[in-house]
Amino acid sequence: MAAHAILSHAFLAVASFPACSHSSLCLLPKARRAPISVATAAEWQKGGEDAASRAAEGDGGPWQLGLLPFPLAEALLPGETKQVHLFEARFTRLFEDAARNHGCLGQLLLTPGGNVASITTLLEVEESRRQEIGVWAQLKCVGRVRLTSLRQSEYEYVLADVELFCDEAPSSEGDENVALQEEEGAAAQVADAYMRCHSMASRLKDVRENEATSPADGSAVDDRVEWGHETRGAEVRFDLTLDSLVRPRREALLSRGLDALPADSLLEQVQPTWKAANEAAAERQLLSFAVAAALSPTDRAQAIAVKDTVERLQHALHSLEEHEKRLAAQLALRQALS
Repeated sequence: MAAHAILSHAFLAVASFPACSHSSLCLLPKARRAPISVATAAEWQKGGEDAASRAAEGDGGPWQLGLLPFPLAEALLPGETKQVHLFEARFTRLFEDAARNHGCLGQLLLTPGGNVASITTLLEVEESRRQEIGVWAQLKCVGRVRLTSLRQSEYEYVLADVELFCDEAPSSEGDENVALQEEEGAAAQVADAYMRCHSMASRLKDVRENEATSPADGSAVDDRVEWGHETRGAEVRFDLTLDSLVRPRREALLSRGLDALPADSLLEQVQPTWKAANEAAAERQLLSFAVAAALSPTDRAQAIAVKDTVERLQHALHSLEEHEKRLAAQLALRQALS
C-alpha cells in the first residue's frame, strides 16, 4: 500500500495549542547535575491497564500521556534516542508530571500542513538531569500509541488520551504459520536488499573519493548528533552495515538504566509495548524499524503508522529496491566518466 494512502488516515486536525519555539526545545550535550528518578514504559503500560480496568468499573480513566511537539520528520523509531533540553515553563512542568507518572512521554508529531499524526511514539525517559535552567533528558523510543483525544493541560502543554498501537497478531494457528513464513521471507529479502544498497553506496563513495573534485564535493559531514545513535539528516544514507544499524537500537531497547545490567531478552523488554509473540518476532519487528530508519522521513512516518510487520518490511523492500536502482545508475555514470 502506498505511503500516502496509509498516512492520509493517520492524522488529526490540530487544535489551537501554544506553539513550540526552537529556543524552548533543543538538542544539548549531556549535563552534569543531579539525576531525576525515572521509571519505565512497562510500568506506564501497567498503570494504564489498571486505569482502564478502573474505568470499566466506573472509577478511573483512559491512559494519558504528555506530548512534546516535533515535526513529523523528527519522529523517532523504536530503539532510537534523542537528547532534549526542556526549559520553557510548560515543558518543564510536562516533564515533572511525567516523572511522577511512570516516566513516559509521547511525541506530538506535526505535519507541515498543521495536522497532528494520530499514531505517534511512546518515549521512555532513559536519563535526566536538572540544570540551572530547566531539565536535560535523553528520551528513548520504546513503542507506539494511538492518540484518541487531545487537550491542553492547565499548564499549557498538550495532554493526550492514548491506547497502545501494536502489530496485529494472527487470528488462528494456521494464520500464524502463514504469517511466520511471510515475515521470515520478507525479513530475508529486506536484509539482502539493504546489504546490496550498502555495498553500492560504499563503492560509490570510493569512486567519489578517488575523483579530483572541487572542495565542495569533499566537504565534511556534519557531526551534530541528531538521533542519538547516528547523525541523521533528511537524506537517505546506506553508510552503515545492517548490523551497525540494528545493533545500537537493540542495545538501547535492552538497556534497563545506568545502574542495572541490560536485559538478556529483547522480548522481555518490548513485550509490554510491542506485544510480540516471541523473540524471533520481536527481532523481525526491530529489523523493520531499523531499516526504515535509513530511509526518507516519509518512509519513517510510514513505519510508525503501519500495524503489520510484513507490510512494513514489504514497504521498506520496495523503497530499498528503488534506491538500489538509483545507486546503480549513479555508480555506472561515475565509472563511465572516470
